[in-house]
Amino acid sequence: MIPAPRRVDFSPRLASRRGHVHPILTTLLGALCLASCGRTDRAGQVDRLVAPTVRVVEPAPDAWLPVWDEGRRLGKVWVLLEPEGVRVAPTGGGWRLLFAVDDEPATRVTEPGRAFLRKATVGWHRLAAWFVDPEGRVVHAPGSSAFRRFRVGPPDGTPPPAGPGIVLAHPQGPVRAGPEGIRLDVLVEGLPAAFVQVLGPGDRPIALGTSDGPLVARDLPPGSHRLRIAVWESSSRGRPPAATLERELFVER
Repeated sequence: MIPAPRRVDFSPRLASRRGHVHPILTTLLGALCLASCGRTDRAGQVDRLVAPTVRVVEPAPDAWLPVWDEGRRLGKVWVLLEPEGVRVAPTGGGWRLLFAVDDEPATRVTEPGRAFLRKATVGWHRLAAWFVDPEGRVVHAPGSSAFRRFRVGPPDGTPPPAGPGIVLAHPQGPVRAGPEGIRLDVLVEGLPAAFVQVLGPGDRPIALGTSDGPLVARDLPPGSHRLRIAVWESSSRGRPPAATLERELFVER
């Protein structure tokens, strides 16, 4: 015979016998676990109530950085990010903070508060930063990604990039398709729930959704593919896209 489950008393009174826990203490312990563990919602995304945030400290907004190498027309770019809400892991698993300038490969922040040196050509550029959780998922939540535009060299009449910034946060290199396809994580500056369309070979739509969660690209054969990502504000889908981005994706066999 299976024994009946033991009854646990959660009545709101002070503990007077062994085994009884005061409800206020239970509430405090639950709150601490919620803040430190990072809940996930039904879609597998980090709960927006406890998601980490990141702020770009350097470069400053619309900064004009001097030309350092006149021969190659390069400037030094110091990147300084300020994460909050989680402890960033320098290597291995744990919470990861990444950033990229334009279409360069992402760089992992190995030490919060440390400035990273990059070199960029004369002209306008965009910086993007984002979090990856301990399970390897890009965090889609307000404040968990940040963008910054800046210029190398003095102004020459060239306008800054129009529209919101876009970054393909995942994948960041060659990828192998899973049973359901290839996961694409698109983050959009200032539009956490933008409407996103991804076009593949022959401008054929391969993924459709919103930027508040991952997309899935299907029917991409092995090889190199040029992807065109277009985003709209949720209320303006019948108009031209607010911004576009082209990226190369290599699908492994």
